[in-house]
Amino acid sequence: MESQIEIYKGSDGQTKIEVKFEQDTVWLSQEQIADLFDKGRSTITEHIGNVFKEGELEEQVVCREFRHTTPHGAIVGKTQKKIISTII
Repeated sequence: MESQIEIYKGSDGQTKIEVKFEQDTVWLSQEQIADLFDKGRSTITEHIGNVFKEGELEEQVVCREFRHTTPHGAIVGKTQKKIISTII
């Protein structure tokens, strides 16, 4: 079974999250964390930066980069890769 996190807005307009665990680890992108807490991504980035700066967590231990392939915005049929940092 592959790990999967689904974040969506329900019919009531509230953010809904479905999480599937694999080996007790869940990875969230900063955008997903922002959706989860209904905050802007820049706010989440600032808070995470402070956590690392204050030594509460080690960035090398709790962060991982994933590559996502997305459709190219200007060229039909072409894709592009985007690196996304995620937090455990």
